[in-house]
Parts: sequence; structure tokens; C-alpha cells
Amino acid sequence: MNTRGSKMSEWVWTKVKTGGFFSGVKVGIEIKFIRPITNGEAQSMTMYRDDDGKIIGKLEYEISGVDSKITVFSIQDWSSPRFAERLVKEFMTILKDKKVKVVKVEIYDTDNRTHDKLTLFRNMGFSIESGGNVTGYNQYHLIKQL
Repeated sequence: MNTRGSKMSEWVWTKVKTGGFFSGVKVGIEIKFIRPITNGEAQSMTMYRDDDGKIIGKLEYEISGVDSKITVFSIQDWSSPRFAERLVKEFMTILKDKKVKVVKVEIYDTDNRTHDKLTLFRNMGFSIESGGNVTGYNQYHLIKQL
């Protein structure tokens, strides 16, 4: 059941296939309005496990006109990269519904999951450029045209 609209909070329930043909984990994605911004809004998406309510991951983003920027992308459960992939796919669906044309992400090499994040975004069609070293951390600029 996918329900989308301009409410303050909404839920999307789906199943993430984590292994074999019949395996899967039921998850809920809560999409919330955070605040208005110039020509748009900031929203968050939080993915929860249905069985125990644990947070799997979070994505925060801003939409301004036809541009979008992911401001927070954190995954707590990397037991299957498909959790992160599902969260980003749901995000991309929202952007297409809102007629967004460009998505940007900045990733800083601050933990041992940077490679997983870069691989995920590369596999989803983002181009990756090195942004140099910022405050002691390697920075990457990712962009995708929709």
C-alpha cells in the first residue's frame, strides 16, 4: 500500500527481499515534513522493521523547485544492502512524483560504510566526483539527472 500526498506524515509499507526467493523483511517508511525552505520543503524518511520497530535507516532531503539534495543518509542495519537500496528507491519515487530533475548528495568519508554508500549510489545511476579533503575527511559529490 503506497499512499502519497501533502500530509504532515505518511507511511509506506513494503517488503525488502534480503536473500532467497521467499525471504523478506516487512518494513514501514515514515515520511515526515520537517520545515519549509525557499521554493520548497525539507522532509525526512525513516525506515523501521515491522516486527520489532527498530530503525533501519534514515534519509533527510530538501526539495527546492526542480532540485533536490539529500542532507542526511544513515543506515543502522547493513546486514543487507537492500535496506538502503529500498529507502533510496522510495525517495526517488517521491522525487519523480514531484517532478524533480536533479538530485545531489555529499558524502563524507567518516566511517567504514562510505564504500557501501558510494557503491549503492553508483549502482543507482549517480555520478561520483571527489570533492577533496574537508576538515580531515574525504568528500564526494554525487549527482543524478532524473
